Amino acid sequence: MAWCERCEAAWDDAAGSGPSPCPRCGTVTTADVDEVEAAPEDSRVPWHLKLLLVALVAYLGWRAVQGVLLLLGTIG
Repeated sequence: MAWCERCEAAWDDAAGSGPSPCPRCGTVTTADVDEVEAAPEDSRVPWHLKLLLVALVAYLGWRAVQGVLLLLGTIG
């Protein structure tokens, strides 16, 4: 079976091998359904990594504020 990335449809390829056009959109493709299913579907960044980055930015921002206040002499 052949797979079209553009319209996300599979169809039975009678020729078996070689490029064949998609019956819906006409895009020429050579990928098989098995090859497409083996590809990773989700490559998003995990939510806990985003949370860690937000916490790191908040911590470093607070430390920068403390450093400026220390240099101005209001702390300490």
